Amino acid sequence: MIPHETIEVFSNLWFAANIITIIIISLTLYYGREVLISYNERLRFAFLIGAVLMTRAIITHPYQIYVDKWVVESSLPLHLCGISSIISFVLLFRFNQFLYEFLVLLGIPGAIQALLTPELTLGIDAFFLIEYFISHGGIILSGLYLTIVLNHRPRVGSWLKVAMYSQVLLVVIHIINLSLDSNYMYTRIKPIVDNPLILGEHPYYYIGFEFIGLLSIILFYYLFTRMNIKLSLKEVD
Repeated sequence: MIPHETIEVFSNLWFAANIITIIIISLTLYYGREVLISYNERLRFAFLIGAVLMTRAIITHPYQIYVDKWVVESSLPLHLCGISSIISFVLLFRFNQFLYEFLVLLGIPGAIQALLTPELTLGIDAFFLIEYFISHGGIILSGLYLTIVLNHRPRVGSWLKVAMYSQVLLVVIHIINLSLDSNYMYTRIKPIVDNPLILGEHPYYYIGFEFIGLLSIILFYYLFTRMNIKLSLKEVD
């Protein structure tokens, strides 16, 4: 596997990258909701965002090959955020209710955690750095755009379904890791980032992963439910 590299939390690079990401997400959401009036305009803009995110997902592979860093143990999009990044642009082209719920209840909290404690699985250079923040910022942007601009909503009780399927996904990824000698979704080796939520060594850090994962799903289910109620009232007004 390619050695992972981290960005020091609260470093100048950390602040700059996250502030730029937040600004781009905020401006995009503002443009989609406040400037674009008709639903068709908002939908066409969603296609444009999806095209940008899909392009990012595609061009990373030839670049990895070019710099001799494409390896099956590290380059497949099998981390949670890698899977969520694919879902993020697929949903902007063609909506699916369950994938949307997976994105906003599990993908977004995972992306936020990744932005707060960045761990780049292929090392740091200008391309991988920009690609990392586009990928993870795109997960957050897509989920919020689908909710705030296109007015999609998680179904009642959807948190439980997402929690159950996330466990199935975890088992499948672990089996893949055993066959490839990889560490997607960190099922075999814990992340190297300095994160107080990651406690103990293998397999004890699973406990923190499971607890934080379930708590995130429930929390974001509540947040998106409350946010959607307020947005619905605003639309009626």
